[in-house]
Formats: sequence, C-alpha cells, structure tokens
Amino acid sequence: MSSAVLISLKDPVLQRYVQKHPFGTGPDEALNRRCAIELGSAIQFRSITEVPPSVLPGQVSLPTGWQDRSGHLFEILGRRAAEIENIWADYDWKVSAIPADSQRILSIGCGDGSELAVIRAAFPTAELHAIDWECQLSPTAQEELGVTYEIANFVDTVATESRQYDAIFSNHVIEHLFNPDETLRQLRQWLAPGGVLVSALPLDADPDRPFVGEMLQLISKRESVSLLELDRIDLGHPWKTNLADLLHTLGAAGYVDVKMFERPDHLSRLCPGDRDEIQQRRKTGEILCRAVFGPLRALLRLVPGAPFWTRKLQFALESRVWFGHHRLKNLLAPEVLLVAYRPLAA
Repeated sequence: MSSAVLISLKDPVLQRYVQKHPFGTGPDEALNRRCAIELGSAIQFRSITEVPPSVLPGQVSLPTGWQDRSGHLFEILGRRAAEIENIWADYDWKVSAIPADSQRILSIGCGDGSELAVIRAAFPTAELHAIDWECQLSPTAQEELGVTYEIANFVDTVATESRQYDAIFSNHVIEHLFNPDETLRQLRQWLAPGGVLVSALPLDADPDRPFVGEMLQLISKRESVSLLELDRIDLGHPWKTNLADLLHTLGAAGYVDVKMFERPDHLSRLCPGDRDEIQQRRKTGEILCRAVFGPLRALLRLVPGAPFWTRKLQFALESRVWFGHHRLKNLLAPEVLLVAYRPLAA
C-alpha cells in the first residue's frame, strides 16, 4: 500500500499565504499560527493499493533550430549565457513530450517566461497562451514570445470557463493544488478530444524522497503539529503524491494512456547523479541534517512559545547549507514528467 497526503485548506486567503510562505515563517505571525491550527482538519491521507507504473527515460526530440530561436528569446528576457544551458536542460525533455502537431498550447504557472521561450522555439507557429497569478514579462517580451498572457488563478478560471487546447503544459505546478481530483478533472475538459496534459512535478511522498517517513509521521500527529515543525511539512506543496497515487488520480479524473518519464541525463532536477549517487547523497545529507540541526530543534522545542525570531533563525540556517531539511528535499526529491490524454470519444 502506498501513502500520499493532501492538505486541503479551504480558506483562499490561507491558500495564497502558504504558497508564498510555505514554511510557516512568513511576516504575519497570526497567519503562521492559523496554518498550524487548521492543519489538523485539512489533512487527508490517501492510501493507494494500485501498482505504481513503470517510469520511462525521457528524451529530447525538438525540431532543428529550436536552440537558436530560444537563444534570441532569452536575450529579450535578459537571461545570462550561463543560465541558458541550465534552462535548456530543465525544459528540453519536457517540452519534447508535447505532440509536434499541437496548434493551441496552454502553459500554466509559467513564472519568468523561460518555459514559454522553449515552447515558442519548439512550436514557432502555434497559438500560445499562458496563465499565472502574476506576470514577470514586459509587454515587449510578451509580444516577442507571441503569447497571450492572462493574469488569474487558473484553479478558479478552469472551474468557470470552457476552452479547448491541443496541449496543456505545466512545470512544478500541480503539486500546489489543494483539490487535485476536481481541478485535474476540470482541466481535462480544457483539452480537445485526444489532447494531452504534460506536467512535471516532484514526488513528495515517494519512498526515495529525503525524510519522507519522518514527514508522514509528523503529519499524522495532526492537531499537535507545532509552528517549529511547519517547515518540515512544506505547506506550499499540499499534494504530496507518488507514482501510484498520481496514476490513480489521473485515471479517476478521466485521463487515459498515462505515462511517466524521468530526466534522461540525471535523476535529480538540481543535482547531477545516477540513482546510486543520488541515494548515497540522500543518506549522507539525512545523517548530517540530524546531527547538525537535530540538537537545535530539540533545544527550541524546550522553549514554550519560542519567539518568532528563533524559528526564523533556525529556518535561515537550514536554508544556507545543502543538507538543511527543505534544501535537501528540493535538491534530491524525485521528479517525474506525466503525459496523459483526454479520450478521443470524451
């Protein structure tokens, strides 16, 4: 049996707050405390008996000239030459999963526009749309990218509007959903029959994820979770899923032909290495984290109602070394690219 977790916060104010301050150390101490208080009633454990799917190696198969075209767009976006190689490595195998004949493409949560540059370079004639709750692109950059940019919370928009796209792309977005079952079902309705959802996300409840056992044990305490422990939960990723849960959720939402892919060159998004190297670094990091930060956490737990600055200090210290709790999680968490289709007859 595979365990996954959904933190289903209902209050939109709290939802938006934890997306900006996922570790309970934001500037509003009252909202920080609300996070800990409401966590107990918001947690849903998802036990899945479904056999997890096999994961295939990703591949890069973009059209000739895409790098030159994206290079020009990156100049407009102000990217430094040293950044571009990393952006290519992060997106080329993901964008390759978008079918070559896609004419209407939606990018969700496209942030600074890097993924839009790669998509546009790979699909120079496609109608490209983007939606995010903020826009970091200038009007000039939007024009050069040839993108129609909409500032909105796509969760609200997909629940109220009807659209049709050949492909919907997202990179590290759907793990932020507070109701993935319903939102993914609604998102399927935005796909034309036979259209495809291409989405990359971390598997925060994967057995190989750093500290996953400790996180699940901590979450099971529900009402007794303290403010000091919120940074270990990472409220910014309310859907802590794994391969079996992901497959089950997509199937229940009406998707078919679901396939999972992993990075073709190295397994971690942020740290090169094969499976054995990643596992060894994970084990080393967990030992260092417990040895260095365990005593500090124990000391802070002895102080009733520890002042806000002590939590900020502990968080700041862990943020500056690679084996700090959340840094290690983000560095070595397994990442998967899902490709799932709307049925032709639906």
